Amino acid sequence: MRTSIEFFYAGHSHKLEGVKPTDMLLSWLRDNQQARGTKEGCNEGDCGACSVVLARQMGGKIDYQPVNACIFPLANLDGAAIFSVEDYGNRAELHPIQKAVVDEHGSQCGFCTPGFIASMVAGQLGQVEHSAEVQIAGNLCRCTGYGGLIRAFEGQRNTAQPAAFQAKLDAANAWISTAERGGFECHSEASSIYAPADLAAMAALRLAHPDALIIAGATDVGLWMTKGLKQPAKVILTTYVAELHAVSQDTAEFTFGAAVPYSQVGGVLLQDYPEARAWFERLGSVQVRASGTMGGNIANGSPIGDGPPLLIALGARLRLRKSDAVREIALEDYFVAYGKQDLAEGEFVEAIMIPRRQPGQRLMVEKVSRRIDQDITAVLAAFSESDDGLRLAFGGMAATPKLATTVMTSRNPSDIGQDFQPLTDLRASKEYRLRVAENLLRQFFEQEPGAAAQEAAE
Repeated sequence: MRTSIEFFYAGHSHKLEGVKPTDMLLSWLRDNQQARGTKEGCNEGDCGACSVVLARQMGGKIDYQPVNACIFPLANLDGAAIFSVEDYGNRAELHPIQKAVVDEHGSQCGFCTPGFIASMVAGQLGQVEHSAEVQIAGNLCRCTGYGGLIRAFEGQRNTAQPAAFQAKLDAANAWISTAERGGFECHSEASSIYAPADLAAMAALRLAHPDALIIAGATDVGLWMTKGLKQPAKVILTTYVAELHAVSQDTAEFTFGAAVPYSQVGGVLLQDYPEARAWFERLGSVQVRASGTMGGNIANGSPIGDGPPLLIALGARLRLRKSDAVREIALEDYFVAYGKQDLAEGEFVEAIMIPRRQPGQRLMVEKVSRRIDQDITAVLAAFSESDDGLRLAFGGMAATPKLATTVMTSRNPSDIGQDFQPLTDLRASKEYRLRVAENLLRQFFEQEPGAAAQEAAE
């Protein structure tokens, strides 16, 4: 069993012993490597000043994504490569995106600029088709406005990489292709990290350490450590469990392993459900979707998680595993009460099964929040109607994501108060939530069949 992690940065691999759960990539870059072009802003994955490019093996190819280094655990880097702003270009030869940002006056104080460059370079490497606004939604600038930054990316999204940077990419890709991923344990005086490489090892570890914290992308747990200053004694990583990264589909359903990142989920799910594109592009940022997982969003049981309401509306099921025993439950039955899920000791979420679209199925997904991008949900509504019946799901309206069962029977939006008694908090009042939910229900019931799908397709 290995006791170290190894990853590629700045032209060579780095092997680290004694890594702790609280060790984040940003601190290693700035303090250990003196690579201080990458900045610390919010330290919670919102501002994007700490963005770097992550390269990893995914689905048989190298995947490039921007990630928030401030909440990216070093332990999740095994077998991967990272590129920071020091890599893309230099004074003698700026990267084309760096030069475009200069030419378009996209930088003023410069604090946020390295993060923007990382997001744009990752989008260029990944050949993304979505807009510049989507690509940089996870990066904040307080000086220049976004016009110049948007023009810089749009003008350079298809430009070839400079020779010097391409050589670094080639070297990293060659290393990744032969690198080990997972199958290690890191122990220190105060903590232990277990990183199984297959499902059997994961199940055995979960049984042996039922008190361990399971970590996937750490987009939520990372904040517990950077903001809450929590120091978990034992963690089990899902990052390297091959079966938890599997994606499959047949004529009946999609099956996603619990550790599949949202960036990969979207490319599959939106083929059947294009109405969910706006929901997907507001589910965190590109950085958050690259690290965060659908399984993690479900497993933490948050009443305001953006994933569960849509999946409940679609009739998703969970596969739960304890050792060799497997059971399946409807997703809505997983959420028992606030902070309580239908999960036995030693059990974990293995996969999510989502039905394929039926002919004539109607779907509407709406997220209501104070701002469009990067905001916590006040109300998330997901409504589906098909031959299997009507399913009306809400998040942010109760202690758990749940179905509006009364309205599903009566089809009367005014009955929403019989299904939910929401709280008043900083995001919205009880009265506002009920009014919004009722209005969204009326919109769905009055919608012509096929209208939402046609609008999404256009």
